[in-house]
Amino acid sequence: MPKLLFSSAGSDPNALSYKGLWTTGTHYPKNSQVGNNGDLFVCIEAHTAVAGNEPGTGASWQTYWARSVDMLSADQVAACAGTGTPSASNKFVTEDVFTAGTPFVVKEVVKNATATLTVAECSNTIISNYGQSADMTLTLPTAAAGLSFVFTVTTIGHAVNLKAGASDKIYLDGVALSDGYKVSCASPNVGDAIIFYSFKADATSYDWIAHTQTGTWINGGA
Repeated sequence: MPKLLFSSAGSDPNALSYKGLWTTGTHYPKNSQVGNNGDLFVCIEAHTAVAGNEPGTGASWQTYWARSVDMLSADQVAACAGTGTPSASNKFVTEDVFTAGTPFVVKEVVKNATATLTVAECSNTIISNYGQSADMTLTLPTAAAGLSFVFTVTTIGHAVNLKAGASDKIYLDGVALSDGYKVSCASPNVGDAIIFYSFKADATSYDWIAHTQTGTWINGGA
C-alpha cells in the first residue's frame, strides 16, 4: 500500500494535488487526490477516468486508486481508535525538517466523534472525519510551538467543529475569535478543508491561525 507523500517544493512529483470530486473523462496524474461517494482517494497510477476505474466502485479501481484511510498501518488504525499505539517505525508525525525537493511522509489521523486532540495528532498531520455519524466537536490541545495540521472532510452529513482551548484564540481567515471559540462547518462536502497552525502570540503563549482552503468555515461561537 502506498504512503501519503507531501513536499514543500511545488514542482515535486510526489506532492499530492486535490482535484475535487471524481469525474469521468478526466485525466488523473499520479498523486491526484479526489473525493467520491464520501471517501477521499489518492491516484497511484496515471489514467483517464472511466466507469471501470471509478474509485471505490469500478471493477479495476484498486489498480488506479487507494483510499487515504487504507494507507494507515494496522497499528495506526488502532491508535486512531484509542486501542493501541503506533510502532516506532510507524509514528503519525514526521520529525524531518522540510528540504526543497525532498518529500516527507504525513500521516492521516481519523477522528469521527467528539474528542480532545493530542499534540501528536496536531503535529504535521492530516486529520479526516472518515466514518463520522453525528455532529462532532474536536477540541484542540493547548497551542504550542510547531503545531500544524490540515482537517479534511471525507464523510458528509454532519457538522464539524474545531474548538480552541479555554485560554487559546483562533484567528479564522484573519479575524480573531474569542478565547475558547470554535470554527464550524455546518454542511461539509467531501474535500472541504481548513489548515491550522500555531504562532507565538506573546512572550509566554501561542494561539492558532486557521486558513480556509475549501468549503464554508465560520465562527461557531463557544
